[in-house]
Amino acid sequence: MSGLEALYYASVYPEEVQAIVGLDPAVPKSYEQLQVPSSIIITGSGALSEFGGLRILPSFVKEADIFSTAYLSTEDKKAYKSFIHRGTMTKNMREEIERVHENAAVVSNHIPRETPMLFFCFERSRDGNR
Repeated sequence: MSGLEALYYASVYPEEVQAIVGLDPAVPKSYEQLQVPSSIIITGSGALSEFGGLRILPSFVKEADIFSTAYLSTEDKKAYKSFIHRGTMTKNMREEIERVHENAAVVSNHIPRETPMLFFCFERSRDGNR
């Protein structure tokens, strides 16, 4: 969602933004088909995260692409998982999820067309490979 934030900031404060460089950012159109979980699921996930309950849901982090690469050692993967369990579904993250469609609509109406942008993106093929 940082792509939305960068676009919004550039449209509101154009004199402060010289350019936007995004690493696989999401743009407003990418949120059109996104299914936002119910408030109950979002709130429940937040509660689980706050008391460490996400540790009992290994599927929550096993899908992260970084764990299927050789870039991290076993020790680093363990530390990364611990960080994910502690730092996921904070109050700010929950609010951002609940308002993503609203935020995307605001940004799509005010794209800062004068701001140079460079996006580095990857495309996943339909079979899941890169």
